[in-house]
Amino acid sequence: MSRRLALVVVASLVTASCATASNSAPSSSVGPASESAAPSTAVADGVAVDALFARSTIVVGGVSLNVAIADTKDKRAQGLMFVTDMGDVDGMLFVFDDARDRSFWMRNTRLPLDIVYFDAAGFPVGDYLMTPCPDTDQDCPGYPSSGQAMFALETVAGTYTLAEATLDMSSVP
Repeated sequence: MSRRLALVVVASLVTASCATASNSAPSSSVGPASESAAPSTAVADGVAVDALFARSTIVVGGVSLNVAIADTKDKRAQGLMFVTDMGDVDGMLFVFDDARDRSFWMRNTRLPLDIVYFDAAGFPVGDYLMTPCPDTDQDCPGYPSSGQAMFALETVAGTYTLAEATLDMSSVP
């Protein structure tokens, strides 16, 4: 099979696996439950996150973090899927247009991640340790917010203790 055809097949599979119902939950990219969007382009395994997203510095609980920003439907759908190298990025901040119940999943995600959801005022509304879900598993668990979330911050599991920390809204791009 030609490389171009293989990429088209992979892109189709990724798009099909990332498409979500309106009441499903997001992946470490946004997967089943928050948003129904699939990345517009397939990303190969082993990609470094800092090659895919714009960055910004945010402050959470007094700690400055250099984060990748996922602020569009496509970027949120892509999230940290297939990423194996965070480079010098501390995490990814998902920025949504409104505050509502959110849920993420870990399909096609290679790194174990911690997630903290924040409401529109920057207060935490849920946190989890999320473990990768095999690419072949159609029933990946969801990790829902415990309240209306406008932001979600993912970091490599065990790197920071941010579950009780407040997101400094003046630092959000």
